[in-house]
Amino acid sequence: MNRTIISCALCAIFLITGCLVADEIKTGSMISRDGVITDRSTSYAFNGIRTGNNIKRVFADIYFKGDMLCFSTDDMRNISLETVDVTFFHPPSGHMLKAERLEKNGSCIWGFSLVGSLLEAFFPDELELPASGKSFRNIDIPVVIDMKYKSGDKNFSRKKSLSFHVSY
Repeated sequence: MNRTIISCALCAIFLITGCLVADEIKTGSMISRDGVITDRSTSYAFNGIRTGNNIKRVFADIYFKGDMLCFSTDDMRNISLETVDVTFFHPPSGHMLKAERLEKNGSCIWGFSLVGSLLEAFFPDELELPASGKSFRNIDIPVVIDMKYKSGDKNFSRKKSLSFHVSY
């Protein structure tokens, strides 16, 4: 009887403190080579963007600025990088983009996609619109980072919903 009570109490403590819950996905705009998010901001201000003839030109200029939407998650020691798939999903449009960079350092899996790549992937129908038309000059863009991975013969998933802000 006492063992059962103690076992239940220990399980409750582990669940309450989150010891059995996997590490969350952290996000930001800068990341170190070992997978540590060094700037948690997801607001991007671009100066000197040439609007050109269409939105595609704007997104290309943003792409070549090199700004990234980064992610990192720890507690992945026993996970092989080959079993990991990360996508950036844009709920309003249903479009997605696989992470352009995916790395593992110790127990940390991290990566990123360029903001310009995300814009092109999320808004393909707007690429040929005139740059003076629909404005992306000051916009919040919702995204879900969806990480799927395998451990042994079991499949797992971690998700993080956020918005990133673009202005130019």
